[in-house]
Amino acid sequence: MKAWILHNPNNMTYEETEKPQPKSDEVLVAVKAAGICGSDIPRAFVTGAHVHPIIIGHEFSGQVCACGTDVDAKWQGKPVGIFPLIPCGTCGPCQKKQYQMCRNYNYLGSRCDGGFAGYVEQVPAMLCQADCFVFPSFQEGLPVAVMEAMAVGLPVIATRIRGITDLLEHTKGGYLADDWEPESYGVKVRRMFSERGGKSGISRKQRRQEMGQWNRQRVQKFALPVVEDKMRRIYQSVMEEINENVTDTHVNL
Repeated sequence: MKAWILHNPNNMTYEETEKPQPKSDEVLVAVKAAGICGSDIPRAFVTGAHVHPIIIGHEFSGQVCACGTDVDAKWQGKPVGIFPLIPCGTCGPCQKKQYQMCRNYNYLGSRCDGGFAGYVEQVPAMLCQADCFVFPSFQEGLPVAVMEAMAVGLPVIATRIRGITDLLEHTKGGYLADDWEPESYGVKVRRMFSERGGKSGISRKQRRQEMGQWNRQRVQKFALPVVEDKMRRIYQSVMEEINENVTDTHVNL
């Protein structure tokens, strides 16, 4: 496969490398799209990564194309958005399922090979099994992380700010929090997973599935071919208007 390999700061080459194979508890992901994070730029040109050589890139999505022997075969062929932090599974926080607080974590694209390649193998199957995507943020343009979660059919809990509201509709694709307080997100998470005031018309699981399906359809409006076509139409319209208004102008020097 082809990959961008960082050998040292300011020394990255696009070259052929061996296609990886998943371990027993991993899946192999064929990368379909990868984004450049702000942290990738200094990593590539200034600071370097934790190890070299390394394939950088930690914001990516793709499709499961092979499963390890201990992984349920149902994941074969599924589209996935990848959370790059790989918890150890044994430390105190991991035992409490607080994986983001892991003391001995690995990380795709900075501590082990990441997504600027055709395939990525060090993806624990557990990272593909999220029930919901929570995205607290102060400011966004058009967040690719949210789009990735929507594309793989996850309901989303996020902040009601510009960019996110362009993508997500409250109660249809998830829930929007009106501030950045942890309590606000706690309320939304409880609402996502537990009944409120008795039984609802449908189960919470079915509700999450419906939100995920809505998100899959919604995010198609932001697919690259759709955006390219819209931009092309906008530029064509502007150029046509300019051409219509052009008149011969004589300038005396």
